[in-house]
Amino acid sequence: MFGEQKQMYRSDRPLPRSHQGKPNPMNMDQLVANFQNRDIAAFGKLYEMYSPNIRGAIRKNIVGIEEDAQEICQDVFAKVWHRADQYNASRGRFFTWLLKIARNAAIDKLRSKDFRN
Repeated sequence: MFGEQKQMYRSDRPLPRSHQGKPNPMNMDQLVANFQNRDIAAFGKLYEMYSPNIRGAIRKNIVGIEEDAQEICQDVFAKVWHRADQYNASRGRFFTWLLKIARNAAIDKLRSKDFRN
């Protein structure tokens, strides 16, 4: 009986905001595969899902300025589009790959003359 009540409570609770609208892992694999096949709709969905997190990580942890973080985030997704074939699921999650590219792009921006001036 307790297990039933616990299950009922859990199924009635809405998903946390961070999980709403995100595909399940099986759909995520297909979404990434479609992206790697140059599906612009899949790319748009990945951008919609991950750009807020990427931009926030860049702003909070590296550059500190929202406008710079937004610019870097856009550059990151342009790089990702051109490097889609380089993602390998056996080496890690898509988000981890994306975050690594974002981190490197943000560090490059910090090192640039334009950013320092």
